[in-house]
Amino acid sequence: MRSLPNKKAWYNPEYDKDGREAYDAEVEARYKVERLWQGRQMFDFAFIEALNQHFSTASLFDVMRSTALPDYMRERFAVAIWTRAFLLNDAATLLKIAPELTKYRPEFEPYLTKITDAKTPSAREHALMFFALNNPLLSPYIENGMGKTDNESGQFESNDWWCEPYDSEYSDAVSAEVPRTLPKRPTFLTSTQSQTAQTERKRLKALGDAPKFLGEKVLTWARRAPTDRRVPEALFIMIEANGWTKYGCGNNEELREQMVAYLKRNYPYSEWTAKVVTGESEK
Repeated sequence: MRSLPNKKAWYNPEYDKDGREAYDAEVEARYKVERLWQGRQMFDFAFIEALNQHFSTASLFDVMRSTALPDYMRERFAVAIWTRAFLLNDAATLLKIAPELTKYRPEFEPYLTKITDAKTPSAREHALMFFALNNPLLSPYIENGMGKTDNESGQFESNDWWCEPYDSEYSDAVSAEVPRTLPKRPTFLTSTQSQTAQTERKRLKALGDAPKFLGEKVLTWARRAPTDRRVPEALFIMIEANGWTKYGCGNNEELREQMVAYLKRNYPYSEWTAKVVTGESEK
C-alpha cells in the first residue's frame, strides 16, 4: 500500500477542481482504514487457511473472545461467525453473535433489530436477506491481510461478499488440477473440532458464490412477496453483483437477465428499474 504522502503528491489542479485542501481531505477519508492498519500485526496466510479449514463456528467464537486476540482483529471474526450462522441456518449463534457484531459495527443495529423483531419465519428470512444484501463486507471466511476495508459494493469489486472456496490447485508437476493439501491442524484443536469445521466448509462450498446464491434467494423472495417494498432494491443489488464485469466470481448472466426481466416487468416505475435502464443505455 502506498503511503498517504505519496497519494497526496498525485494532486493535479487540472483534474482536481475543488482545490488542494479538498483533495487532501478526500485522500485522508479514503485511506482512513488503511492508515489504522499500518504497523499492526496480522495473521499470515497459512494461519488464515488453518482458521478457515480447521475452525468451526464454535471454535471461531472461542478465538474471538480470547484475551490473546488484538481488539482490531475481533470484528472480522464477528463478521465471519454471523455470516456462517446465517448461511448454515444457525439461529442460536445468530442471536448470540449479534451484540458482538453491533459492538464493532453500530450501523448494523437497525438491520439486526428488524431480524430479531420479525414476527414470522418469512419476515425474519427477508430481514436477514436485506441485511446481507446491503453489507457486502459479509463473508463466512476470515479474510487475509486487511480484508475488505469498505462496505460498498461495485461491479468491479472482487471482494464483495464471498466466492466459493477453491479446494484444488494447479500442479506444474502433473499439468493438471490436484486437490489442495489440508493445512496442518493446530495442536490445541481436537480432530473432532477440525472435522466439524470441514463439514461446515463443505456445506458452505455447496452454496457456491455469493452473487449466485444471494441472487437466487432474491428471485425467490420477489416471487413470494412481490409487494415488499425492499424487493426492487434487492433485485438491483444482485443485478449489479452478477454483471459480466464482475470478476473473481459472479458472472451469472442467465440469472442476471432473469432478475432484470422481473424488475422491469413488475416494477416499471421503480427508481431501481430506472438505474438498470440507465446503465444499459450507457454501455
